[in-house]
Amino acid sequence: MRLLHTTTGQFHEVDDGKLEDVQFAILSYMYAYDKEVELSFKDLRAIQQEYGRHATPRTSPTSYPILSPTSPPAPHASVSPALSSILSSEQPRSGCVLDDYRMPPKIRNACTTARNDNLDYIWINSCCVDDDSTLESSEAIRMTFHRFSRAAVCYAYLADVSDLDTAGIRPQDSRIRRSRWFTRGWTLQELIAPKSLVFVSQNWTPLGTKQDLAEMIAQITGIEESVLTHRKQPSDVSVARRMFWASRRRATRVEDEAYSLMGLFGVDIEPVYGEGHQAFFRLQQAILLRTQDQSLFAWEIPSTLDEQRKVLFPMHFRVEAPPPVLDSALFARSPSDFAGSHDIDSFVRDRALGSEMADGAQYTFTPYGLRTRVPLIPTDSFLEELKIETSPPWLRLAILACGPTLNGEKHFVALLLSHDQEASPFDINVLIPLARLHQNSPTDKFSLKRLVTISQSSLASCIHRQSLHHETIHLSSPDYVAESVVTVKRSMATLSKHSYERLRARGYVVKDESIGTLWFPLRRLTLSKADMIFEVEYGSTRHGDEAAIYLVVKECPPLTGGVLGRCSHVVPGSTHWVHNWTLTEFHLTPSWILSFGLECIPASWSYRLNVIETALDTV
Repeated sequence: MRLLHTTTGQFHEVDDGKLEDVQFAILSYMYAYDKEVELSFKDLRAIQQEYGRHATPRTSPTSYPILSPTSPPAPHASVSPALSSILSSEQPRSGCVLDDYRMPPKIRNACTTARNDNLDYIWINSCCVDDDSTLESSEAIRMTFHRFSRAAVCYAYLADVSDLDTAGIRPQDSRIRRSRWFTRGWTLQELIAPKSLVFVSQNWTPLGTKQDLAEMIAQITGIEESVLTHRKQPSDVSVARRMFWASRRRATRVEDEAYSLMGLFGVDIEPVYGEGHQAFFRLQQAILLRTQDQSLFAWEIPSTLDEQRKVLFPMHFRVEAPPPVLDSALFARSPSDFAGSHDIDSFVRDRALGSEMADGAQYTFTPYGLRTRVPLIPTDSFLEELKIETSPPWLRLAILACGPTLNGEKHFVALLLSHDQEASPFDINVLIPLARLHQNSPTDKFSLKRLVTISQSSLASCIHRQSLHHETIHLSSPDYVAESVVTVKRSMATLSKHSYERLRARGYVVKDESIGTLWFPLRRLTLSKADMIFEVEYGSTRHGDEAAIYLVVKECPPLTGGVLGRCSHVVPGSTHWVHNWTLTEFHLTPSWILSFGLECIPASWSYRLNVIETALDTV
């Protein structure tokens, strides 16, 4: 860890494992707020080199004034540090690095404030981390929570709060309540981790400490006061509640929605910018394997009994067959999905309902989905409570060890499951968590159907009637892609040469192009013939010795009555898997079928996508 000396402006190296031996401050702020130029490590090093290693320290540091962030820059402030270094004399400058005109007021004031608190060192992310070093940037991301937790004090710089707003801090219309600092993704862990945190205004006037303002901060953020005051550890709070804290925060880069939460959940994933929402999937995988907290699945929860009836038994679905599922939704796509999970707690099921509900679930990620053992009940087991007369036979409920407490009674979250419409090999029990469901007309909107809540008394009745039993199941999740997608670059599949030539010979215009990045490979395949177009985006993964490809349909012929009955889930937005032991068929028109298969290259980490056309003259 590289610290900045608050008097000399020079760097001091310290091992992250020995931070308890060093007293240092740390700065939390909104990056580039109001288009403010940030001083990089490279720029600061150039300034330091001009002054030499042993620059003259100022003699009376406590008299150094706080500078206004709106102070006009020097006439030559537009000269970059690198150019200035070249133009400067070969002799080191006299004076102190922190006195240099190119030092932003934010850094000067942070050093002054820390020095006034008798702290010799401070850590400021923008200038203490070499962003040109991938290793160092990755380490800084992964160690952020640890570093903030070890700091003697954290200064939370609210650049959008002026001194005029400090008179009434606690009133509802206080400017501090509306500060953008409380809406940024990275500042969540920067708020929770430090034991001592002081809020300062844009002119560095103290606004109060985290301890003093805990009640107000809890109202702003939804974080319990006991967590803010360190009477309760974040790990004692359910995963769903912690995700709720992040649900209203935003990050400049989508990957930071995941990376900024690693420390809060005590997990470590390799930062790979360019992977997009895949980062949040990897984060959830790591959280599940570490905590086994099933509240991770408790997102998008219906809040009322009427909503639950609509979820279970929507009038526009025929009950004699499962509704066509467009894509599975076992894992959330971003923290915002947990916006309604503020009251979800983790339960110990056997304490609440007896030994029949024993906990200790284990999780294994397989090519067929997440393998685990859960208690299952049919939906008709609690029809009386929901005042429903009939139940779809394909619908089952997996009871999760979490839920809210309503009117003094525990309620358990239950995940709605449907059997996979495609036969799975080896008689594996594959169930699909319901997600966006296609309604009677292709033009109808999609609706999210995932969860219901069941009272403790209703579950106890199910146990008494012996309608609850445990099963080992595979929870299908096409939205989940294994970590090897972004770490084993050689495993990326491409369209096979003989498929390309065969399709061309049959009159297709074939376009197979890369649309991903080096670290997150993704391809787009477009097949067009006459007035018909079929377009998919696909990526690949490996599960041990098994290979798989996931396909997302982007464009296909409109559904007709005949096709709907044969393969109704082939619509734009649907997700499918292609494995090497079977063909995946797409019935696109009554006379047009495309079959996708996977060809593994012997003694190689690579494999090829095969596409076969079956054109039927009559159906």
